[in-house]
Amino acid sequence: MSAQLTVEESLAAIAEGNPQINAFITVCVQRARAQAKAAPRGVLHGVPFALKDQYDVAGVVTTHGSDRFRDKVASEDSAIYRALAA
Repeated sequence: MSAQLTVEESLAAIAEGNPQINAFITVCVQRARAQAKAAPRGVLHGVPFALKDQYDVAGVVTTHGSDRFRDKVASEDSAIYRALAA
């Protein structure tokens, strides 16, 4: 199965409200599609992943699970995201 197909199936399940994965605050649809398209072959090729809402991803709201931070948009990626992206 291709990385792009895996991402599309995951996005469809999220959109349908699948109770097993209905726990997302923010879904970066365009980013997921772009990363799947550009994904290099490797051990985790095509495996979608999710980060807890405590890790900054540039340009994405990071609430840390609190309404207090509902408008906090990260200006840069956290170290964990940079490591996973590598």
